[in-house]
Amino acid sequence: MLKRYLFSILAVASFAAGSVAAQDLDTYLGNPQLDDMQSEQSFQVPEGAYLVPLYRFYHRGANDRVTARELPYGWQEAGWRLEGQLGYISYYPFEGHHVLYSCQRSDIMPRQEKFSSPDPGCEGHNYYGGGYITGYVSSFHIPGTVMLYRCDTPRYGDDHFDTTDPNCEGKPGAILEGPLGYIFI
Repeated sequence: MLKRYLFSILAVASFAAGSVAAQDLDTYLGNPQLDDMQSEQSFQVPEGAYLVPLYRFYHRGANDRVTARELPYGWQEAGWRLEGQLGYISYYPFEGHHVLYSCQRSDIMPRQEKFSSPDPGCEGHNYYGGGYITGYVSSFHIPGTVMLYRCDTPRYGDDHFDTTDPNCEGKPGAILEGPLGYIFI
């Protein structure tokens, strides 16, 4: 609770300083639906797990999305924007986990479309950022988790994105590519 309170204060201060857009403030402060779901559910974080937020960012000019624990320094100035928080992922391995890798397609140069994968070989493509591990997800459903899926919009520039919605958020032309693992809510 203290961590959330401090995070809220930082978000409001960032908004006041102009580094967070008004539409992003609600995302930084949290989703009331997720908060209600969290308070209704009683679950034990697995031993060894250390939960950190999992965000989705979008770059309109590149028509690209990336899922990450944080927006790296300088990305906001480069055109990346926060779309929202998907849930929580573990920073450390825990029993029943698998790794979620951040990958980058190597076959559509010069555009380097990013995607998440549980495959340590990035499905034949490159690691994004030199072997970047996004974090650790549960391989099995446990109370307090939801499935994270990967979708693609091949008709609209091949934009992969991660979501908790098996219907790919109703995005036109989106197809469900499959599950990535369970994240915490």
